[in-house]
Amino acid sequence: MIHIKEKVRNNVTAHTAAAKRCGHTSFLGSEDGDIVAVVPTLKNFFMEYQHKHKNAVAVVERFSGHRIDTEHETFFVQNKITIAFDYALDIPVGIMEVFADDKGKTVYSVTSDTIENERYRPHNIKHRTKESRDFKTAVKTARQHLKPFDFARVMRDALFVYTSARESIAQGGHNAISQATRFNTSDLMQEIRAMVVSGYTPKTAAFADAAAFIKEKGDEMERMKNYRPDTVFVWLQPHCAVYQYTGNAEARTAHTVEELPEEIRNKIAVLNIGEKNSPIIDVGVKVDDTKYWVFMS
Repeated sequence: MIHIKEKVRNNVTAHTAAAKRCGHTSFLGSEDGDIVAVVPTLKNFFMEYQHKHKNAVAVVERFSGHRIDTEHETFFVQNKITIAFDYALDIPVGIMEVFADDKGKTVYSVTSDTIENERYRPHNIKHRTKESRDFKTAVKTARQHLKPFDFARVMRDALFVYTSARESIAQGGHNAISQATRFNTSDLMQEIRAMVVSGYTPKTAAFADAAAFIKEKGDEMERMKNYRPDTVFVWLQPHCAVYQYTGNAEARTAHTVEELPEEIRNKIAVLNIGEKNSPIIDVGVKVDDTKYWVFMS
């Protein structure tokens, strides 16, 4: 299976059509779906890897590759693909690439966050890459490192969205309180004198406004400042919904969205009306169209 990102679809489709016209024979995909021209060694590499990971998808994210010049036209064929899986095309697990070294030998390359190549420092891109000129070794490396992410990994990668949402809510409460209690020296001195000589009755509009705000919304703003809701992380997949409560070591699976607990289901419906990464207090925050942090009551 092949999936072409929309931002490069026009270019990839045009060069694939040119490749067909010029008699190129190496393609990934099918005529009733996405199809892309690739170098033959990359096709063999991916197909052999896919024997073990049958639901793996070759994703074309960038328009690049190997240039081929013919008598009539020039076109490019892909020599690099991103790997994802059919139930989570938005979650890449790594990259497969084929190129020639300075002696013309074919080099097979695998890039993944699970690779730690000690020949390179951690900040070097090749620290996450393994290269081999041996086909079987390269396939073994791809099968070992280009695996589907489990639920815990997906939740961990989405954790920053929850953290940002909670901090945004807390900052809103802090800012509101700061704004309501911002006084100039003259107002402050008048209030202090009034407090000394009488029962406290605000003498200035600034203090009166602050007192009214604190009376009406002070408790809510304090709650926002210290907002730490119990959460449920939800990952919607094509054939199920996986979710995990705060502090629970095990994820649970619902066969359909309708089988999710009612509170979670209702809050996801609310989040789907809004934008991603925009927290709603006591509801949650939407990571994207398949992942959510739900704030429990």
